[in-house]
Amino acid sequence: MKEPAVDLNEVISKHRWDLKANYESEADAVARRTQEAENAALEREKARWLFRFSLTLTLLVFCGSLYLFVSGTTDDKKWAAALISGITSGLSGFLVGQSKK
Repeated sequence: MKEPAVDLNEVISKHRWDLKANYESEADAVARRTQEAENAALEREKARWLFRFSLTLTLLVFCGSLYLFVSGTTDDKKWAAALISGITSGLSGFLVGQSKK
């Protein structure tokens, strides 16, 4: 015997499926969003200070190397040139990478 065909579109149209999961109250959600916003602001501030510190340290090393390259001995000029070259190539690589974003 052949069983009657079942129209799946008809079966689906008769039912409505909703899935809702609410694990936190509105007050908890507001507190969580506030905490996340504060944490994000703190992370941005930490990143900003780390960038400033790194930039200052790099500038000090660059200026010291440049000074030794101009007025140092032959051995000082060798490693000062290597440092200057490394810093400038790193900076140019960083800038090229930023322009591709």
